[in-house]
Amino acid sequence: MAAGHAPERLAAVLKDAGWSERQIAAALAEWHLEQGLPPVPRAGSEQAGAGPALLQGLGFLALVVMCWQLVQLGFQLAEHLTPGPVDGWYRETQMRWPIAVLVVATPVFALLHLRPGAAAWPRRSLAAASGFLAGCALLGSAAAVVHAFLSGDLTARFALKAAVVVVVALLVLLIYRRELGGAAAARVDAAGPRGLIALSLVLIALGIWVSGGPGAGRAEQRDQQRWSDLDAIALQAQCLAGEGTAVPPIVASAGCPDLPVLADRQTGEPYEITAPRADLLRLCARMETDVMRGARSVAGPGCLDVTLPHGTARGPGLMPPGGGILAPGATPPP
Repeated sequence: MAAGHAPERLAAVLKDAGWSERQIAAALAEWHLEQGLPPVPRAGSEQAGAGPALLQGLGFLALVVMCWQLVQLGFQLAEHLTPGPVDGWYRETQMRWPIAVLVVATPVFALLHLRPGAAAWPRRSLAAASGFLAGCALLGSAAAVVHAFLSGDLTARFALKAAVVVVVALLVLLIYRRELGGAAAARVDAAGPRGLIALSLVLIALGIWVSGGPGAGRAEQRDQQRWSDLDAIALQAQCLAGEGTAVPPIVASAGCPDLPVLADRQTGEPYEITAPRADLLRLCARMETDVMRGARSVAGPGCLDVTLPHGTARGPGLMPPGGGILAPGATPPP
C-alpha cells in the first residue's frame, strides 16, 4: 500500500499466498488510504488480532495437553506390552485419566488446528515455542537411549517409551513445519495435526481395550471397597489383640469400638478369616477383577496377612458374631 499498489491487486496476491477471503478483508480494513499520504492504521485496528491469537493460544494449549497425555498413556501401554516382575497393579487403572483427557482434548485440537484461515503471526510465535520444546524432547530422548545402551538397560520397554517420545516430538515439529522452515505461510498444514490426531485415536482405543470400559471400572471400585474393608478388619484385629481380647472373633470392645464391615457389601458373603499361625491372621475376599485380585496379594489373590502379638488368645468358636468365618476345615492353632 505504501508503494502505491491497489488494494485489489494486493488482495489477489494474498489470495494466491493462501490467505482466506475473511483474512484479506480484515487485513485491508485495518488501513485508511488518503491521497498523498502513506497508509494510516485505523483506530482500534490493534484489536483485530485478538481473536486469532486467542484461538491459536487455545490450540497450542490443546497441543501441549495432548502431547503430555499421549506420552503418559504410551508409557503405560509400553509397560503393559512388556510386563516386568515389579510392575504396579494399578497401571491399568491409571490409564483412564489420560484416556479421558485425550477424549476431550483431541476434538478441541482438531477443531482449532484443522480449521481454514488461521492467522500467521501468532503461529510463528507458537511454532518457535513448540519447536524448542520438541527439540529438547528429542535431544533428551537421544541422551537417554545412549545412557541406557552404555548401562546395559536398553530393554524393549525402554525402546518403546523412547519411540513414543520421538514420534510425538516429530509430529509437533510437523504441525508447524512451514513456520519452522522459515516460510510465513498463513494456512494450516494438515499433515502434522492429522498425524497427532490419528496417534491419539489409536492410543485411546488401545487404552480402553487394555483397561476395560465402565463395567471394569465399576468392578475395580467394588474391589477397592473390599480391600478397604480388609484393612479395617486388620486394624480392628490388631487393636483387639493389643488390649488382650481374643482374636478371632472380630468384635467391638470398649477400647476398640469401631466394628468393621465383616461381609462383602455386594454379595453379603462373609470375608474369610483364617489363622495359618498363632501370631497370624489371613483375611481374604473374592475379588471381581484380575487387576485388583493381584493387588497387595503377597498372602495370595485377594488376601491380606495381619501379624498379631505372640500369645494372642483365640476365641472359643470359629464363627465371629458379626460375620466373617474361618476357612472351612481350618482350626485355630493351639
